[in-house]
Amino acid sequence: MAGPYNFPPGTFEVRVWFADTGSREGEVIVMTPGGSVFGRVAGALASPTTIRVDLPVPARRVLVRTASAGAPLRPSRVEVVPLAVVPPPARPD
Repeated sequence: MAGPYNFPPGTFEVRVWFADTGSREGEVIVMTPGGSVFGRVAGALASPTTIRVDLPVPARRVLVRTASAGAPLRPSRVEVVPLAVVPPPARPD
């Protein structure tokens, strides 16, 4: 797990790199600690795996979680790239 991160409203790409070089099956989830899911990708995972996340409102405490049925997935790097962020005066209170 990585985070927590705070996100303003907008669109982001979350990129996750893995420590192992072999093939990997599993899922990467962008979520809150309470279980609200903003993005998910499952199946054969590339390194990096990219997930697009659209947030209409600010999100506090966002986590990036990996899961697999087999060998544990070991992320080595997580990068959050803002694509379009809502300017502060246009954000909801």
